[in-house]
Amino acid sequence: MELGTNRADAVLHDTPNILYFIKTAGNGQFKAVGDSLEAQQYGIAFPKGSDELRDKVNGALKTLRENGTYNEIYKKWFGTEPK
Repeated sequence: MELGTNRADAVLHDTPNILYFIKTAGNGQFKAVGDSLEAQQYGIAFPKGSDELRDKVNGALKTLRENGTYNEIYKKWFGTEPK
């Protein structure tokens, strides 16, 4: 928001969030520049005792990464290939 009103020249933010903003609301005015400062992992929380659900989700995520679907989804929503 600050960039859109010329109250800031740059922002630091999570890469997926900023890429999504640029793609969906940036109106061609913004671009991501430079390298990521620090990579962070995201996690999914599961209730205690839900090992079967956790294993199914982990298996599905592994399949998505192995068959290229993860990259396709990432590119669709963020406009770039994941690193």
